[in-house]
Amino acid sequence: MKKILYFLFILNSFNIISAQNNSLYFELLGPGLTSSFNFERSVYNNISLRAGIGNFTLTEDDFFGELSITPIIIGANYMVGRKWRIEAGLGISYWLMEIDGLIDFSDFDFNESTQQDILNYYVNLGLRYQNPKGGIMFKFGLSPTIISNFDEQSGMIPLPYLSMGYSF
Repeated sequence: MKKILYFLFILNSFNIISAQNNSLYFELLGPGLTSSFNFERSVYNNISLRAGIGNFTLTEDDFFGELSITPIIIGANYMVGRKWRIEAGLGISYWLMEIDGLIDFSDFDFNESTQQDILNYYVNLGLRYQNPKGGIMFKFGLSPTIISNFDEQSGMIPLPYLSMGYSF
C-alpha cells in the first residue's frame, strides 16, 4: 500500500510541476507564410515540439495564374525564462504546392500547371509570454525560412511572426 501511495504522490507532483504542457495558437506570417494554426507540447523542461498547418494562395492577373501553398510545419523550441521567455527554435516547413498557369517570380519560373512538394527549413528567435499556470499566451519574433530543393535554386524568406493562443 505504501508503494502505491508513493507512486501516486510522485505522479501528482509531476503534474504540479508541469501544470501546462500544451499550447494551441494562431500565427500570422512565420513558417506558415501568411497564417497557420499550431499545436505545441512541452516535452522536457524548456523544450517543446510544434506541429502546424498553414495556407497561402496567390491569384493575380500580373502572374497569369494561381499559386496555392499549404505549409505543414514541424519543429522544436528551446525557451529560457518564466513568464516572459526568450525562445529559439528550428524545424521544417513542408510545402504542398499547386500551380495553375504561368507564374513568374524573380528567381522561380513555372510555365504550366503542376503539383510540387518542397521541403524547407526554418529557424525562429523571439519573445513569448506564457504563464506557467496556463492561460493566454502570445509570442513574436523573426522566423527566416530557407527555401531549398526548388529546381536546384535556393533562397530565404525572412518573415516576422506574431502568435496568440491558449496554454493548458
